[in-house]
Amino acid sequence: MKKIEQLLADPWAVDIQDIWEQAAQNRDPDKCKLFDALHTYLLDKRQE
Repeated sequence: MKKIEQLLADPWAVDIQDIWEQAAQNRDPDKCKLFDALHTYLLDKRQE
């Protein structure tokens, strides 16, 4: 997994499917929320 700075710098260079799978499969609720928020952020940035 890439560092957060790398993920936020270029939303088109990120495999959004991988982020979504991390959110869906992670058993830790806090990590689930983190990956879900990151996924939503990346989708929003791609639509700008």
